[in-house]
Amino acid sequence: TLLSLKDRRHVFCKVRVFPRGGRSHKSFRVRYTAGGMNRAFFACVLVLLARCDAKACEGDNLPSDGQIRIGVKFKPETCERQSKKGDKLSMHYTGRLYSDCSVFDSSVERDEPFEFKLGAGQVIAGWDQGLRGMCIGEKRKLTIPSDLAYGDQGSDPKIPAGATLQFDVELLDIKAAKKKGKKKKGKKKKTEKMEL
Repeated sequence: TLLSLKDRRHVFCKVRVFPRGGRSHKSFRVRYTAGGMNRAFFACVLVLLARCDAKACEGDNLPSDGQIRIGVKFKPETCERQSKKGDKLSMHYTGRLYSDCSVFDSSVERDEPFEFKLGAGQVIAGWDQGLRGMCIGEKRKLTIPSDLAYGDQGSDPKIPAGATLQFDVELLDIKAAKKKGKKKKGKKKKTEKMEL
């Protein structure tokens, strides 16, 4: 809603956001000083988009069917290989609570990539499922229901019981799984004893 004053020097942008789930709306107002209504309108649109993006993980569209949500944020044009079960992955990640967007862990903040074996149960089930088929350099957003995360137990002190989690992940490197093969048995060389 655009509310202009008589002198037309100030324009107020009032935006109301109505989340799903029957909760009350949230409203905020921004004063915009400019010579034209068009610029004021676009300024209001930008404010609205920024506000919605900032609240993207709050409560709406929670995975109620027990399924993981996978969003591809960036994918390189060329992909020579994709991650698969058994690969050792090197990742950067930032984990948030879906309920309030609060960060509970981040390898980016530590500047320390996380390495693990995909599909070996070394991480939560949501990661083992959601990180398959990734290219090096690809970025994803994973929304993981509690059943595929820490369940009813949670993980003290930052992850409460039954929490849905959201991760921003980036695949840095893939190390292929080592193939198990039969070792070839070599013939033992016979050594002759010398008689002195």
